[in-house]
Amino acid sequence: VVEEGADEDADSGSRRRPPTTQFRDVSRHAVHFVLTAAIVVVVVVAAVHVPGVASVWAVAGSSVGLFVAFMLPCMLYLLARGDKDDGPAFGRKAVSAALVAASAALAVVCTYRNFKTVLFSS
Repeated sequence: VVEEGADEDADSGSRRRPPTTQFRDVSRHAVHFVLTAAIVVVVVVAAVHVPGVASVWAVAGSSVGLFVAFMLPCMLYLLARGDKDDGPAFGRKAVSAALVAASAALAVVCTYRNFKTVLFSS
């Protein structure tokens, strides 16, 4: 017996999503498409205007190199230690936090310097 107002698709096992969920899916896909298109446009414009691959490697090395060599290991150590304040680990955590901060500052300075060199080199 089917009650009045019951969804006819209930017996078939298929479910309809509410309209608000469908709208969120469409807007999420639209945002993804716009961001992807913007990234592609920025990369193509940058590729056309950069004088050589050495400039790209200089900028990537100054930012990502410091992150991989210094910041990432220290951040993973801090994450692994968590809130433990036991003995010598506290000193190591302080050194790791200081190294993360110094590496972040150095990465910003080096990346800025390389961008300045790339953009204003003749």
